[in-house]
Order: sequence, then structure tokens, then C-alpha cells
Amino acid sequence: MSFIIEANEHSILKESRDARKRGRQLYIYGAGEAGEAVFHSLREAEILPDGFCVDREYYKPGSSCCGLPVISMESFSGGGKNYTVIVACFHKKGKLNNYDKIEFIDKDFSTLYAPRRMDASFISAYKNELQWLYEELGDEISKQHMLAFLKQRLSGEFELEKIRVDNQYFCRDFICLEGISCLVDCGAYDGDSFRSFCRNYEQSTGKNYTGRAYLLEPTKAIYQQLAATYSDAENVEVLGCGAWSAKTTLCFSEKEQEATSNKVVETGGTKIPADKIDNIVSAQDRVGFIKMEEKNRQLP
Repeated sequence: MSFIIEANEHSILKESRDARKRGRQLYIYGAGEAGEAVFHSLREAEILPDGFCVDREYYKPGSSCCGLPVISMESFSGGGKNYTVIVACFHKKGKLNNYDKIEFIDKDFSTLYAPRRMDASFISAYKNELQWLYEELGDEISKQHMLAFLKQRLSGEFELEKIRVDNQYFCRDFICLEGISCLVDCGAYDGDSFRSFCRNYEQSTGKNYTGRAYLLEPTKAIYQQLAATYSDAENVEVLGCGAWSAKTTLCFSEKEQEATSNKVVETGGTKIPADKIDNIVSAQDRVGFIKMEEKNRQLP
């Protein structure tokens, strides 16, 4: 291959194993879906944690997760023990600053989710396809991001952060913003990407963006806020639906407090409408840009 990727043990597993060897107590911060994914990966690696820990507002005395006790983070305040805590919580910003005596393993825990797991066997099985994709990429920045993406999936290290740029969607070096008269944002959240596009469009052209925009957001509460924000914008259409390969109804795991991690599931959850972009966009609109992140499909 034109690039070499080492598939060593995932950093969370490696550091957890090292913590155990040093006699430290091992806890998982977060007793939700992410925490369970980390637990199952640890168990497969024959590393059994002592339990889970959560913030005080989520703590319920006597609760458990995966057969292990769930304790409050306040239990660590007194110190006196050697604690190592694996972070498995998306909303961690600022919450861990008061625990300077704790050793945290803060890596990309999302790469331990079963659908996202990637190891040496995956690289070996798909090396020809990966080689083809790498060579098809037309610029060095895209090639760097592909390598960083693969390395992050394999190791759990934040490789993408090392090369991250704030203007990730609308880099004017290879996107002609002036030529975009219609865009579609699949998973618009609170409109942050569209606002970024408008800022970059103005900086690039010296004019306000007056073209069409279709903002799709299936999370009900977020959609309502987004619709209210753009209620007076004639060129912006906000839709409470998802993008799919056909017009249908999907089961959606909806968490308002963690909207960026919402996803399509096989059963349960909330029922949401979904449709093809071709059906959503008006026939007279020529789409020049689509922002889409696929979260629900499992790896081959």
C-alpha cells in the first residue's frame, strides 16, 4: 500500500491493562450506551473494571450497570485510593476539572462501539479497496484525513484533532462557494454548519447568501428550535425529517441532551419520517453542496 498503518492494541485497552498492573481501581465514567460499549470491550480483553461512575445529578443509590455498581463521582472527592477512570461520556467539558487526584483515560471511546470497531483484520481484508480510495483522493489534505481517520479508529487516539481545521466543511481552497445556489444540510442540529457556510460565503464573495437552503433535523426538540430560528427566512426550509434512500418511516434513538449522537435503530425509539434528497429538494433547485454524516450503517 502507499501508506502503512500499524494496528496495535487500542489505547483504552492498553492503558486500562497498565492501570490494573499498577494496582489501580478502574471505573468507567458514564453508565449509558457508551459506557456499556467500553465495558464489553474491556471484558473481551479480559479486563474487568470495578464499576461505573456518573455525575451527581444522574446518580441513583443502589443502581448498577452491566452487573457492576454505579457510584457518584463525588465518591472520589476524598481521595485516599488509586483511581483510574475511563471517560465514556460525550458531555464531559469542564466536569472533570475538580478531580485532579484521579487518573483519567480520555480517548476516543466511540471507536469501541461494535459497529465502529476496526482492527488489523479489517485493514488486511479491505486493503485493495482502501488503496483504491486513497489513490482516488484528489488532494493531500483529503489523504491526510483518510489516514488519520483510519489510525483513530484503530487506536482510539485523537488523530483527527491533530490535523483538524475549524473550517472543515467549507474550505475555500477547493470549494467554489460562489457557485453554490442551493445546499442541503442533513443533520442540521441548531444550524451551526449553515451559519458557518453563510460566514464563509460572505467572506469569499463579499455578499450575503441568498440562495436556497434545506436544513434537515429529525430530533423533535432541536427541529422546533431550528424552525423558530429561521421562521422569517424565505430562502431557508427547515424539515423535521431524515435523509434516506427512499421515502419511509424510521426508528430513531433520540436523546435531546446528546443530539449529536442520535441514530437510526432497528426497533424502538421514536418514529421519524425520512425521504430521498431528490424528493425533498424542489425540481428547480440545483444542489451545489450536501453536508451529510452517516452514523447508523455497520462496517462491512
